[in-house]
This record gives sequence, structure tokens and C-alpha cells, in this order.
Amino acid sequence: MDRLGYKWIFAVAGLMVIASLFFALKYGVAPRAVPLIKATAVDSLEEAGVLVYRRLRQDIRAQKIIIAGSLPGQMSYEKFWQGFVLGAQNDGANISKVLAVSGMVPFRESRVMRYEEVSLDSIISRALKRDSKKANGRQLFYLPTTVMSHLNHKGLSESLDQAQVSRVSIALHTFPATSEQISVSCPAKSEESFLKKMDCLGAKVTHDNYRKKVDPTKKYITLYRYGRFDYIAFWYQARAGGPPR
Repeated sequence: MDRLGYKWIFAVAGLMVIASLFFALKYGVAPRAVPLIKATAVDSLEEAGVLVYRRLRQDIRAQKIIIAGSLPGQMSYEKFWQGFVLGAQNDGANISKVLAVSGMVPFRESRVMRYEEVSLDSIISRALKRDSKKANGRQLFYLPTTVMSHLNHKGLSESLDQAQVSRVSIALHTFPATSEQISVSCPAKSEESFLKKMDCLGAKVTHDNYRKKVDPTKKYITLYRYGRFDYIAFWYQARAGGPPR
């Protein structure tokens, strides 16, 4: 091939790279999932919360704003956050205040610190106004996953990023122990529900841990990073006479 032919090849390749960057910046690219904790057997949600804190210790200690999310009323999920906060407090990463959306079940450790129930609009407003660089003390904002997750482009995590407010976000969801327990068709389309997107991420966790041979009679926790400071902890617990929880 002559020199002119090589120039054309490099020119076309360059245009393809530029086009890819343009569409990535304009329309966004789903962040790659990075496993931080493989499926690990635990005895309780509280133990799982402590384990997740320890894995994220460096990020948590570096931030003044923690966005915590789970589905209200689901399987005593507050016990996970109870363990998470206990792990932080015992490590000296003190949380000075918890601001929770009304309806979220308080966790036991919240009783030894300032705990305030507020409306959803109020919690979003306070988070956006809080200057993480000048703030004294570390605050935990406790609200439904559907509102705080990075998968919701109108949610709190995305709003804080747009306002350039530094934070770390952790959501709690479930994953099936075996491929036979997967009940959702994936991948979820962009117009499909938020919960289906979360369930599809949980199904991906199941496939990732295929070789580990997860025991469906035990309890497990896993942790994945999506983007720089967005994390999802996936929980499995068998339920007698019903599907996994």
C-alpha cells in the first residue's frame, strides 16, 4: 500500500475516534462495573454493612457527604446501614448527622447521633447547598434508591455532580443466587423502569459469580463500583417458600 493509502486509513481512524468521543460526551456512556467485593457469605445484614464500610474506608474518610439508598420497607435493610455506620464510628470516621427522607426506617446506631426526618425536597436542597470543602462533620443522607442512584439522571447523585459537590453514593439492592432465580429479561432498555435496570445489574452480578457456586441457602453480599464514587452493594438472602430477597 502506498503512502497516500496509509494517510487515508489514519484519517478515517482519527475521525472515528473523534466521533466516538463526541457521542460519549453528548449522550453519556454507562460506567463499567468494577467488582470490589466478590460474593461473600455473611451471617447478617449488619455484618454486610461493616464489610462494605471497610472496603470503602478510604473513600468514606475523604468525603463529608455520604448518600445512602435502599428500598423503603424491604427486608429490614436499615440493619445494613446500622452495620455500615457502626463500622465508620468504630473506625473514627464519625458521622455527625443523619438526614432521612420521611418513611425510611431509622437504624439503631442513628439514635446515638443527630437524626432528622425531612421531606424529599428538603433533603435534596440541603445536600445541594452543603459545601463539602467547608462543612464541619460528615453527614449521611438516607433516602430511597430510586431518588439517589446514579441510574436516575434526575436523582440526587447526578444533581450533586452537576453542582460540583463532592460526595460518595452507596445503594443497596438484591441479586439472585443462581441463574435459575433470574426473573427479569435483560438488558433493560433506556425507557424501562428504574427497578428493572437495578434487577438487571443484579442479574449481571449472578453471572459474574457463576464460578463461585453461590449457595442459595446462605446470605451473601457483593459490592460494585459504577463510575468514580457510585457504588451498589448487592444482597442475597433465601426466603422460605418464595423467591430470593
